[in-house]
Amino acid sequence: MNTNISLFGKIAARSFLAWLRVTIPGILLCITAFVFSLILFPVQSPGFAGAGTGLPGVILAILVLLSSAFWPTLLLILSLGGMLLFSSMASGYAVRTALSLCWENKLGDYLIHKLSGYLDRVLPRLALKNNESDAALTKESIKELKAETRQDTGTNKLQKRLLNYLLGKVKLEDINWHAPAPEIKQAILAKLKALITDKLTPSPLWIRFTMILYVVAIILAWRYGR
Repeated sequence: MNTNISLFGKIAARSFLAWLRVTIPGILLCITAFVFSLILFPVQSPGFAGAGTGLPGVILAILVLLSSAFWPTLLLILSLGGMLLFSSMASGYAVRTALSLCWENKLGDYLIHKLSGYLDRVLPRLALKNNESDAALTKESIKELKAETRQDTGTNKLQKRLLNYLLGKVKLEDINWHAPAPEIKQAILAKLKALITDKLTPSPLWIRFTMILYVVAIILAWRYGR
């Protein structure tokens, strides 16, 4: 048990570093894009004045700005949207990194064991609702499993986050919910194992591609937006 705690601590530290490797460059790119947008904006530019209020007014103002000052407006949009974009990409990359490290350190079985225990409690409750459709039972199963995760006092925050991530990614639409409980359990656990081993390997490809696009946009704005 102490070994598991120590390993999960190291995994948490490495996944945090993975999060920083995405977040810090992303924030710097967003700040750079924002500064360049302020530099490139003309002193007098049509925009929000007279555009109305509410969401339609904001959209109209943005369209007017894009037509009159395309590059600085584009950089402004990228800088503001990038804060959310890079934050989301960093969180996903960190979780995938943690799951990959769990499997490398033989902790994938620990997560599967936890989910197996949850299924032992959830499946009997679902069996009482066997008159419902498979689609309804699929949604109900995920809801019940996530509730079990929240209530589990024997797991720390990282473990709960990993378990919830797995439950959010696993596809259970083809499960036969009217089969015997042991068959349902084995089918679900097989899908979860496949997720950890095959489909959640962290890849920085899309993150790097997005960062390159930001750099290209900044260069083009500086070249053509002055």
